[in-house]
Amino acid sequence: MRRIWIVLVVATGCWSSQAPRVEAPLAVVYAAAFEETRAKYPTVDGDPSKGTIKTAWHQIEAKSGWDPGKRYFGRFDITLTGGGPWSIEIDGRVSTWAVGEATPKEIAERDWIQPRIDALRVAIDRKLRATLR
Repeated sequence: MRRIWIVLVVATGCWSSQAPRVEAPLAVVYAAAFEETRAKYPTVDGDPSKGTIKTAWHQIEAKSGWDPGKRYFGRFDITLTGGGPWSIEIDGRVSTWAVGEATPKEIAERDWIQPRIDALRVAIDRKLRATLR
């Protein structure tokens, strides 16, 4: 029987999320994580042998209070660790770029990134539950 454990990790100031822990073959866990990540963020790159998935930087809508003269971008890194059960770690980043700047600069923006990390985590968990029934 295959089992899925949901692990809730609370860490102040942390922009990553860890869940779920899955006892299933790596190929099954990786496929579900990759498929759900690609469904939300179409430009992704992955390495199944390393258990990594990375989205490209994608432009995001500026929220109230952000500098209207800058553009904002987000990206996600998903890593499968463990080996039985597997843990799915999701890290999110936000950067800004303004005309005239040579490169974007990463910023600590928890309010925007954390809900998207959580939504991706839930989507992967649902996919795994459906796959492993």
